[in-house]
Amino acid sequence: MPTGDIEVVANKFEILGKCKNVLPFEINTDQEVREDLRLEYRFLDLRNEKLHNTILLRSKVLKALRDKMDELGFAEIQTPILANSSPEGARDFLVPSRLHPGEFYALPQAPQQFKQLLMVSGFDKYYQIAPCFRDEDPRADRAPGEFYQLDFEMSFATQEDVFKVIEEVVPYTFKKFTNWKIEDGQILRIPYKEAMEKYGIDKPDLRNPLIIQDVTKVFENTEFNAFKGKTIKAIIVPNGAEQGRKFFDKMTEFAVEECEAKGLAWTKFEQDGNVQGGIAKFITDEAKSKLENEFGAKAGDSIFFIADELHNAQKIAGLIRIELGKRLDLIEKNVYKFCFIVDFPMYELSDEGTIDFSHNPFSMPQGGLEALENQNPLDVLAYQYDLVCNGYEMASGAVRNHEPEIMVKAFEIAGYSEEDVKIDSTEYSYDDLLNLSYKLILNTDYYKYEDGMYRDYSNDSKYMKKIIDNGLDIKVVGILRNKENNTDSAGYIGYKHSLTEYVINNIAKTDIYKAQTENKDINVLTGEKFDELTNTYEQNCKLLGIADLD
Repeated sequence: MPTGDIEVVANKFEILGKCKNVLPFEINTDQEVREDLRLEYRFLDLRNEKLHNTILLRSKVLKALRDKMDELGFAEIQTPILANSSPEGARDFLVPSRLHPGEFYALPQAPQQFKQLLMVSGFDKYYQIAPCFRDEDPRADRAPGEFYQLDFEMSFATQEDVFKVIEEVVPYTFKKFTNWKIEDGQILRIPYKEAMEKYGIDKPDLRNPLIIQDVTKVFENTEFNAFKGKTIKAIIVPNGAEQGRKFFDKMTEFAVEECEAKGLAWTKFEQDGNVQGGIAKFITDEAKSKLENEFGAKAGDSIFFIADELHNAQKIAGLIRIELGKRLDLIEKNVYKFCFIVDFPMYELSDEGTIDFSHNPFSMPQGGLEALENQNPLDVLAYQYDLVCNGYEMASGAVRNHEPEIMVKAFEIAGYSEEDVKIDSTEYSYDDLLNLSYKLILNTDYYKYEDGMYRDYSNDSKYMKKIIDNGLDIKVVGILRNKENNTDSAGYIGYKHSLTEYVINNIAKTDIYKAQTENKDINVLTGEKFDELTNTYEQNCKLLGIADLD
């Protein structure tokens, strides 16, 4: 026992599982061990006390989450793993079907479709510890391939109803398993616009006391060419004047190399009241007075300035703020600070200058139909929200747009017609649907292995590349069997949002198989006959909201 209160005197011991050689690494030490070696001897690695306790902690956290959700009246319901595609911004993991050769299941990126089914089926409060499978690049805060999330949904609920559940569950769980400080009461709500202005990021670390301020008007008559016609953001660092020139040079180097800034202006307010260093000669007495009286600068402080167009200035200033917090050791210790980021914009300008959805196109706009009809689209806010803790996005959600009329108008503003939203396969002729599926066929041969499964061994289609270049998700829609040479061509189609899924599934389940029974010549239609289908193809692309891939 750690206390030493009880001593055990052994008179006999037996060694189980004798080790004939030296262990590949010491188990209960903090020494660095190669990752591949740890994985090779995972049964030893899992005996490491820190890793062992982490796994046990995970088990306890999951139990605490379940207990709290049960207490709040939620029903835990497991949703299918082998199912259809549920796009969440990454690529799907596909599982071939043994019973249906050439067809695939998709592992869920999230249980979106299933929990919506539960809501409309009368299960008012659902949750699960949901496995999510996403074929995406590794992230610093997420394991590649798969992760688990507390997933819950409520029907007939407002945004505040959801916040109340989170405020019950998250602080409770953190307090149960940590001795770090956690503030009681309501979690802070920060509008998206305010977050970008004050922190330069929509997931701010509130342990960092530095804030970003807009000083554009202070320098509206400046002679400093780098500031002219730009949005100017400032970060005032208390007692920053005590830092040497090397510190400011290193920060400038960081801004240029890591933040892609054109430079980083700075100056010091010395204790004697003089402005020294950096761009001091461009700080007029009037500018100095405004920085002191309106923005809180004082003797002994340093100020960093970022000048660029608005969005770049915000982004760069946000990165500079984070780096200053780290280098000056300003981050508050042993505390978790939560906030909700709310009031996300419904729309944004694309690189081409057109109106596009900024986040979740299926969220409810604040103000409903009236806002969509009367406000500037760029001023319309959405019921979307993120939960942030210490600079990490912990959760994300939205109030769903459940009104067809509002849905049609929301998509109309983003350039979609009512037909795009109200897609129904019965509105299109058999030939139109068939031509669309042919136009986007991936001309890929499948080789039939001895076990009867078909596997892809070539992928040279220009259409697949153009689908990917257009940023569209890819969905398997079926296999076209060429019985003469016993090979298949895999059918893929690109789509922008899940509203096209009904048509995609219809093509997969009916028209591709009709093509087989009617003896259509697949190889001809996917090759030299493409030009004859152009008009129909363009029309279908327009109807489905798919970019012209030619």
